[in-house]
Amino acid sequence: MSERAERAGRAGRSEGFEGFLRDVRRRVLPHAELSVVERLWRERLYRKLANYLWVQFLMGRGATRMWGGHPYWLTLDPSNFCQLHCPFCPTGANKGTRNKAMMDFDHFKKFMDRVGPYVIRMELMNWGESLFNRRLPDMIAEAKRHGISLELHENFNHVSEETVEKLVRSGLDVISISVDGLTQETYERYRVGGRLESVLANLETLVRKRHELASPTPRIIWQFLVFRHNEHEVDRVEEFARARGADDVRIKPPYLPTDEPFLAAWMPRDPRFQLYPVPPGPEPEGPAPMPNKGVRSSQALRVRRFRPTQILRSAYLRDLLAMIDSPADAARAAGMVGRALVQWIRPESVEGHALIRARPGDTPGFCEWPWAGMTINPEGSVSPCCAIEDQADDFGNVFAERWSALWNGRSYRTARRHVRRFSRGKATIRTDSDHPCVRCTVIGNIRFDLNATRPSA
Repeated sequence: MSERAERAGRAGRSEGFEGFLRDVRRRVLPHAELSVVERLWRERLYRKLANYLWVQFLMGRGATRMWGGHPYWLTLDPSNFCQLHCPFCPTGANKGTRNKAMMDFDHFKKFMDRVGPYVIRMELMNWGESLFNRRLPDMIAEAKRHGISLELHENFNHVSEETVEKLVRSGLDVISISVDGLTQETYERYRVGGRLESVLANLETLVRKRHELASPTPRIIWQFLVFRHNEHEVDRVEEFARARGADDVRIKPPYLPTDEPFLAAWMPRDPRFQLYPVPPGPEPEGPAPMPNKGVRSSQALRVRRFRPTQILRSAYLRDLLAMIDSPADAARAAGMVGRALVQWIRPESVEGHALIRARPGDTPGFCEWPWAGMTINPEGSVSPCCAIEDQADDFGNVFAERWSALWNGRSYRTARRHVRRFSRGKATIRTDSDHPCVRCTVIGNIRFDLNATRPSA
């Protein structure tokens, strides 16, 4: 056999073996990212790596119980107080869907002792301004003690120089600052109550403190949500942000209420930043609608979400009745209560709740949250993902319940079973369900980026 033929044979065997390994990986660990595995191995985070691979295996099998597996992604909210009134945030709009709270540091520390060795990445954010919690720098330092990559999301309107220095010293990897306008006029259209001048001054302080302490962290990300009123500034954001010390810029489309008046008034015209179909009809005139408690009549009934089976609960019924200001409101409320009663008596008689994929050929989404992620609210309540606005949809309380009873409880098992069946085309979305995952219409739209806190190339 010639040397060339022998080399070709070895190459063929090698390619065949590598193909076999790729096939095994696809079947056994279909959602695993090789870059994450390599990074954890390189940084000698072997316990996190073992948990990551085990969770990936259980996820690939569609297991409903996490035998020894722990979440490797956390969204944790140190405070759900906020000084701004962003109209599409339940806190800013004052919807009252969650009790206000500050996370207790001792509770946080105990929780970190329980899951910290397994967590790869944590985002400090959700329904409030984390800096309202004075123990935030201590929380960051505690999480870093467990080798967790951290990203903090802030509006950065009010922060003292002392706190800025503590953030730099804490070991925080990334801070994302939301600035959706290059002038006060465009900035305050969404960040209602905010002052662009204050944000820029605080950003300058952060850049200066990072330089004084000779610290490469936190990496500063300028986040810009694109709306109709600020899309003319998109081309200038990168230069504007970097000139003020930002290391990276994220320009993203916003999540909006799907009612046509809101989409028509707030969704940008640029198709790159549109998450929804363009509503028909002419361009809206006048001020953009603001979905908060001040918006009354039929619009207010759409803003606060009521599910048929929940309307029959006294708390929801009282809120529903409190929103009635006109005969049209009364008729809409009566219809909602009537449908709820019919569903309660004869569930199979209510049609139109199953939502199947919108276009032929669409593939079902797969969501990693039920197996790999967890959202912790300030008082310890657990949401299945970061999009759950209503406290009534939480799965339990991590500060008050046994870990195994919560992580493998009925709510999580139902979520895993539904996502597994939905991703395999065996289940549809039920928008009338009391379970937030079963009625979720964006399964698979929110994905984990475990390398996001690493410097970009």
